[in-house]
Amino acid sequence: RVPLIVRMPPRITPGTEVPQQVRLMDIAPTLLDLAGLEIPSNMEGESLVPLLEGKTLPYLPAFAESAPYRHQFPQQPRVHYKGNKGKWRMVRTERWKLIMIPHPDGDIFELYDLESDPGETNNLYDALPGEVGKLRPTLEAWLQKDSHRDTDRSAEEQRSLDELDPATRQQLEVLGYIERSSASEKDSPKK
Repeated sequence: RVPLIVRMPPRITPGTEVPQQVRLMDIAPTLLDLAGLEIPSNMEGESLVPLLEGKTLPYLPAFAESAPYRHQFPQQPRVHYKGNKGKWRMVRTERWKLIMIPHPDGDIFELYDLESDPGETNNLYDALPGEVGKLRPTLEAWLQKDSHRDTDRSAEEQRSLDELDPATRQQLEVLGYIERSSASEKDSPKK
């Protein structure tokens, strides 16, 4: 539910609203299209220009994955474990969200009806095999496109974090993007 705002008069009529779900992966092809440049055939995503011009596009399912290892919400009772294979993956349509939570004993799936349960409190995975049957192949096809999806890059990512200047690191920690390091916990004032 993050708005995407595009301004490009006269091509886009001011005040045009597009209710259809769009994706971050669609921004690059859209910008290339608006600039009159060719969109590479291997680029993921679709140009959103038809929607901005009041036309239609086929429905665009959205995909997401978590960072390899996050303790952002330690009170979360769902499974978290270290490593890239621990990434949660998700496909979302206008109405449904299917989440895959990898676990060493077998993947855990959750299905939510976002119209009747926007807070995602009632897992319908076992109750609605028909919806699962539509969404799961879409999610699996997306995963197959990413040949590096389970490559463990945690050491590389940690080196990148270690190279951050202290002020930037502190901002990212406060925002919850990275885990608070023991060094910054020592340096922070006691309340």
